[in-house]
Amino acid sequence: MNLQLRKATVADSRFLFELRNDASVREVSFSTEPIPFESHEKWLAKKLADTTSTIFIAETKGGVPLAQIRFDLVDEKTAEVSIAVAKEYRGKGYGSHVLSSASRRFFEEHPSLAFIRARIKTSNGSSLRSFEKSGYKRIETDALHDTEVVEMLLTHPSLQMRIGERYLGGGAPCFIVAEISGNHHQKYEEAVALLRAAKEAGADAVKLQTYTPDTITLNSDNEWFRVNGIDNPAGWKGKTLYELYQEAYTPWEWQPKLKKLADEMGIILFSTPFDETAVDFLEKMNVPCYKIASYEATDFLLLQKVARTKRPVILSVGYATEDEIKEAVATLRQYGTTNIAVLHCVTGYGAEPAPRDMHLRTIADISARFGVVSGFSDNNAGIFVPQMAVHAGASIIEKHLILDRNQGGPDARFSLEPAELKELVANIREVEAGQKSLSASEELLGTLHYGPSNGVEEYNKRFRRSLFSGKDIKKGELFTKENVRDVRPGLGLPTKHFDEIIGKHATKNIPFATPLSWKMIS
Repeated sequence: MNLQLRKATVADSRFLFELRNDASVREVSFSTEPIPFESHEKWLAKKLADTTSTIFIAETKGGVPLAQIRFDLVDEKTAEVSIAVAKEYRGKGYGSHVLSSASRRFFEEHPSLAFIRARIKTSNGSSLRSFEKSGYKRIETDALHDTEVVEMLLTHPSLQMRIGERYLGGGAPCFIVAEISGNHHQKYEEAVALLRAAKEAGADAVKLQTYTPDTITLNSDNEWFRVNGIDNPAGWKGKTLYELYQEAYTPWEWQPKLKKLADEMGIILFSTPFDETAVDFLEKMNVPCYKIASYEATDFLLLQKVARTKRPVILSVGYATEDEIKEAVATLRQYGTTNIAVLHCVTGYGAEPAPRDMHLRTIADISARFGVVSGFSDNNAGIFVPQMAVHAGASIIEKHLILDRNQGGPDARFSLEPAELKELVANIREVEAGQKSLSASEELLGTLHYGPSNGVEEYNKRFRRSLFSGKDIKKGELFTKENVRDVRPGLGLPTKHFDEIIGKHATKNIPFATPLSWKMIS
């Protein structure tokens, strides 16, 4: 479209007045009453003098005005936008075109700005479509003056992170990660086959997990270490954590070879470390970034170690509360990481996803609330939910990959087979290219939600890291780095207290593999 943008002046008063009083515009506005020209002139003069407000006029090359776009700064990071299109130009695609142009220019003029938001009546379908075509994502549906309103958000293009040569966020194509986890069944050739399958399906990256049973938990059959959640996968139930991780871990000697193969194939490979020794190991492999698992989102010892590498970090937050996420992101930034993505993650591990637990509206809110790239790590079966997550603003999608679910394994029931991953990738790319549209599922979008979504997630909080006795500790003995362990499950003191208790004395005899509490510490 051959259009141009300019700043409004007093000379535009009549055009803006007629646009404001247009019956159709008033119907979808929050101020529905017509206003007299004298009041309008006073309002316009005030707005033009206000440094926090900018009004753009979109016009044809011949100088005919066709729309006004107004931005109002809320604070240094956020602005609000509204748009009105002249009657004769409606329904012809001008709205989304001028909104895109004006939003881009406003970002350029305000380099510290991170977000532009809009509030639109749900009855205003044409505006909703224009904002969506312009890259705005639905955040929340609320009520204002007894009217149902949709809040939409546009993120600054510079709010991106880079992994290798790939940009994430800010309008870049969705970064699709195939998680191998323990789906290699302890066979190197199967791990290689999974790597090749991910590449052939069109995934951008493959992710490993770097731990051993001894680096993630303790070899104990105490009740604290047994998996007995009602809705946990059948292959997990009754096993100790040590037994479960013995089946699922990826041998460390494989990982440099897989990284070399991935580099040769042209697919990014990175990993999730679960303790400090894993970070040291992965540093030698020169991985391009790190992933933090949901259960380690509150493991501040690990967060600090990873942040000190200064590499990009993708953080899954699972059922973490808003305050916990804020503290995790702050810790990463404090210790050296500036490129951060946070993934909304529902740790249901279901063969069928529970739509009411997805709360996909949270994805875009994460970006706005914490100033990060946001995405979705899907620990449930199927491909529709992650597609809807992209529709809801996800810049990253992570899915587990298995060659054949009939093979079984710890993560089999919620993993995708290669053909399914290929279909998911193709569908996401079609949505991004505008070749495919998705009807918004209100049930999947849900509400803004932080913290456990259901009883399964409430139970799974026990799989977080915490402080345990790593040896038998006698009464009066000092707590040291040798006898205190930061491990799963999460029934001891939070890991952030590790340095605080080192050098203090035990108030009682503490057997091996006991969760530590303050009453045990002098």
